[in-house]
Amino acid sequence: MRDVVVLDGNRFYVADPHGDAGSGGEGLYADDVRVLRRWRMEVNGERPALLGGGEDGAHFCWSVYGQIPRRDAGTAPRMSTRRRLRVSQAGLRETLSVTNHGREVERIVVRYEFDADFADLFEVKRRELGKPDLLFARSMPPASTTRQWLPRPGVYRFSAQERRMDGRPPDGDWRAGVQLSFSEPGVPGEGEVYFEVAVQPRTTWRVQACVVLLGDDLHAEHSDPVGELRRAERQALGRVERWRRAVPVLETPSAPLAETYRRSVADLAALRMHGIRHDHEESLLPAAGLPWFMAVFGRDTVITCLLAMALGQDPARTALRALGHLQATGDDAARDAEPGKILHELRVGKVAALGSSLPYYGSVDATPLYLLLAAETWRWTGDEQLMRELEPNLRAAMGWIEGPADLTGRGYVEFRRRSAHGIDVQSWKDSRNSMLFADGSPASPPLAVCEVQGYAYAARLGLADIARTVWGDQTYADRLERDARALRERFDHDFWVETPAGGHYALALDPDGRRVDSLTSNIGHLLMTGIAADSRTDRIAEALLAPDLFSGWGCGR
Repeated sequence: MRDVVVLDGNRFYVADPHGDAGSGGEGLYADDVRVLRRWRMEVNGERPALLGGGEDGAHFCWSVYGQIPRRDAGTAPRMSTRRRLRVSQAGLRETLSVTNHGREVERIVVRYEFDADFADLFEVKRRELGKPDLLFARSMPPASTTRQWLPRPGVYRFSAQERRMDGRPPDGDWRAGVQLSFSEPGVPGEGEVYFEVAVQPRTTWRVQACVVLLGDDLHAEHSDPVGELRRAERQALGRVERWRRAVPVLETPSAPLAETYRRSVADLAALRMHGIRHDHEESLLPAAGLPWFMAVFGRDTVITCLLAMALGQDPARTALRALGHLQATGDDAARDAEPGKILHELRVGKVAALGSSLPYYGSVDATPLYLLLAAETWRWTGDEQLMRELEPNLRAAMGWIEGPADLTGRGYVEFRRRSAHGIDVQSWKDSRNSMLFADGSPASPPLAVCEVQGYAYAARLGLADIARTVWGDQTYADRLERDARALRERFDHDFWVETPAGGHYALALDPDGRRVDSLTSNIGHLLMTGIAADSRTDRIAEALLAPDLFSGWGCGR
């Protein structure tokens, strides 16, 4: 069975198929921090035998089914378990049901074990998942966790608080905490609680475990944890239902197509999270991916909105506003930020609060893609008010493309890392070894990657339409169109690689103007944006569908 991932936006629980967390990157996460490292349930000293499990109606609810083995060997089990795990913006609620299917009273001991470490997601990825791509948390001190048992309300509390590393005032501190409680009285221990239960024949015993997020106020009283979590769960369900009602209905005789569409709509619902600024509950935008990338990424968020435009335009509107709100206004080499640039990654956890490298702007394509999204949203909605609202952001984004992005003065959008802890390759294929010549030798920055030039070309044309139609700026629109035509001609001359197979566009240009002549799937983006010369499009399509690129699942090389 696959691992358990239950989530509501950037609150998510990662567990093994039994529903337990305690190894690797498992745990309950909130705002990019693991607030619960260990969560394990046992009956009579062992985990129930796993029968199965799966999503229970929506992405924020998961059920795990098991059975309790008999102590006398060879006797069929008479007791079953169901763990129903629900995640919401308020925390985690688990309902454990133990059913006695036999004719005699069954006496059992249920034990929950739990602990917290408040590790930032970056720390977890480096320390426990072995991911080498940690960029911002190399010197992050471990969180000092406070553990409390409060017998009068019958709750456990875990909390942590840290001071900014750069010595800024206390209001820059980071803090987080959780409160644990159970609906039935148990025998408390250090990081554990026991329930001694006599389950009557043909009956079910239940207990609810509540893990409530404390937020900034670590001393706030949460006297009704069940009610608090249920209200948050109803809100999560309401968001999903409104999304389902808003998307188009697909009618088809093809059952596989209908199921694919249903699953796609459900997956997009799971990816949605609150924007940076939201005036009402429906202000949601897609994150980059679950579970480790439930955060705002400029490139991923924009591309998802572009591809899902037919399902609704509200995510695009929210993304445009949120990314515009976070648009860089100054030059900051430590974050690869320049005026007008759209961010690469936003995190809100301990590393973000205590360090100085986030939000991070090391993405060369997020800015032209932002303009592409604005133009596509305008085409779909005709929302003049939104385009006027975004005018300063859109002009600033184009200003970056026409200015700081052109590192070599050749008229291309190029990248070179400035941050000491930044990303080396700042385009779509961002692995360190993705920019290679056909002979396998690496290409050195600053690099002008082919698909980014396509984005910049389409961005100019799209912004020209907005400027002419909405802003009434004919002069600006005409110049953008002239620049787009010139870019298209220059691109074809500089990037085309002649080969015995018929040629293809280069992956990139290096600082000396040499074509990085690898044949990769990046050229497919050139068809989408229209920068490819008309005489080249058939050859690009042939290359994309040839055996050396086409895997059957798409062009992934």
